[in-house]
Parts: sequence; structure tokens; C-alpha cells
Amino acid sequence: EDSVKPFLEFKDKWVILLALTSNKGAQDFQYHGVPTLHEKVIGTARKWADEDSLMFVAGATRGEDLADLRKAAGNHFLLVPGVGAQGGNLQEVWKYAGNKDEVSLLVNSSRGIIYAGNGEDYAQAAKAEAKKIQEEMAVLLLKAWSLERIPEEYIHYIWQYGLFDQQELRTTEDIPIRILHKGFHNHEAGPDFSNARIAIGPDEW
Repeated sequence: EDSVKPFLEFKDKWVILLALTSNKGAQDFQYHGVPTLHEKVIGTARKWADEDSLMFVAGATRGEDLADLRKAAGNHFLLVPGVGAQGGNLQEVWKYAGNKDEVSLLVNSSRGIIYAGNGEDYAQAAKAEAKKIQEEMAVLLLKAWSLERIPEEYIHYIWQYGLFDQQELRTTEDIPIRILHKGFHNHEAGPDFSNARIAIGPDEW
């Protein structure tokens, strides 16, 4: 407690507390006891701060354990490393650790992006791998949320970064839609995106 609380005094900052790691050595200590050590860490730390300033690290390669971690952590964010090259599966992470009422999940993929390529095209390969994970997460969230519950900011994010199939867009009358320019995100009064342009059939808007 005395090692963590001083950091909780910083306004608008988060403390990220280690709860469970994904390496083999986690079995040496983190699973001991009833409740287990990692469950006790979460249960004790939740008495010090709420979900607006405290989150927990949970290794992603132990998919089924994430369900217990989510139950212990409530709406606190889980920072989940290990997705991709380390064996963590994004679908499993969402299945076991996703919170359908609040997102409460930060997914980290380091090796899969860092080692996406080793040639002159490294930047493009790393970008493609990062975008792939980003798009997978967007699909999982959209499936989990009904249209009425999707936050407007999330819809802005999907549009801004093109996280949807842009090849087969059609109106309800089956007229093809083309996105000519997604525009610029407008944070002031007015349209959500300024200077956006689309084509519906032969007509440009």
C-alpha cells in the first residue's frame, strides 16, 4: 500500500499494477493460495482506488484465467500484453476479459509489431500488423454492442481510421457507395467531419 498510494495522488494519472504474468514462472508464486496471490493483489488494491485511476496487468496467453481476473477486477481496466507473437489470442481475450458494459480493456501487442518485418519494408509491415489487430478489436466491439449503445466517439474513431470494409458499401436500395475523402475530424460545432466526400452511384456529395 505504501508503495502504491503516493502515485495515486497524481491527478488524471493511472497506476498500472501487476496482477498476473503470462510466463511459465507465474506458477511459482502467482497461483498459490486461496484466493490466489494475483486475486488477492487485485482485491486488496481495489480498496485503495477506483477504476478511474487504477488498472491491472493480466497476461493474455492464459485465456481462461482472464475470466477470474475480470470477475476480481470489476470495471477496472485490464492491461493485457502477450497478444500475437507471444501466443495470446485476441478473440479469447475479449471472450474472457471483455466487459460488455464498459470496455475496460487495453490490449498490447509488442513482438508481433516489432518483428513484423526486417527489411526495407519494415515500417509498412509493422503498420499493417498494428492495423490488423486494431481492426479485429473494432469488429469484436461492434459485435458486442447494439447500435444504440455504441459511443459516438467510437463511431468517429472507426470512420477516421477506416476500420470497416470500404469495398462493399451500399445503400438500402443497393446503390454502391464510394468514400472519396473521409474529411477532417471536427471538434467544434458543426459536422463531425469537415470536407468529407462520398459518391452514391453517379452522384458526389
